Amino acid sequence: VTELYRSREPIPRLKSGPYEFTLTRVSFPPRMAPNVPHYRSGAALYYVLEGSGTFIADGKTEIRDKGMAHFEPQGWVHQWGNPGETPLVLLQANISEEGVPAVILVQ
Repeated sequence: VTELYRSREPIPRLKSGPYEFTLTRVSFPPRMAPNVPHYRSGAALYYVLEGSGTFIADGKTEIRDKGMAHFEPQGWVHQWGNPGETPLVLLQANISEEGVPAVILVQ
């Protein structure tokens, strides 16, 4: 077993009650412009399986490369993009309150 990520504290702002947990493979095609700004209603943990992409938040653009883990807490407005020539493939573990959309688009 290899530990990929461990938060220093429990996931912030999660309330008691039922939650939905999903594990999804997400692919972004080559040369994809940043997606619509959005945030998580709960939290998500990503692991970059293939490629390299950009993560945009807080006025910064950072690279996320193959083998990197990435945590998104509730309410963090961000975008993903793939300016590269190969697909960006992520494994996404998401937790959100039961019946609440996992992703909230910023209007």
